[in-house]
Amino acid sequence: AVSWPIVSRGAAGERVVTIQYLLGQRGYRLAVDGLFGPATQAAVLSFQRRNKIVVSGVVGNITWPKLVVTLRLHSRGGAVRALQHQLRYAYGHRSVVVDGYFGQKTLAAVKIFQRNHKLTADGVVGNATWKALVRGDR
Repeated sequence: AVSWPIVSRGAAGERVVTIQYLLGQRGYRLAVDGLFGPATQAAVLSFQRRNKIVVSGVVGNITWPKLVVTLRLHSRGGAVRALQHQLRYAYGHRSVVVDGYFGQKTLAAVKIFQRNHKLTADGVVGNATWKALVRGDR
């Protein structure tokens, strides 16, 4: 099975932005700066405790599936921002605006992404699509 990326303190970049937005969706107030520093680590530790999973401060195979949220047309919030940020900045879908609303442009970009990664192009962002997004397989 394809594994999720391992992200921990000291990491930087798109995966960290995604983690920060996803934690925000779960009620954690964090700066979305793409830097996995003390505040992000503390939020990850708290999230892991709250979800009764291994409390390591590392986002990997156990934490990612609990952290991601299934998204579809008209979804809203931090998880949508995470998705949009990935599509726009990691995958070059410049028509996608990071506004937290899953509209038609986000839907079109998701379907293109899914087709390009040999996933079911249904526009629904579940575990398989999230995993492909954050793995960064281009």
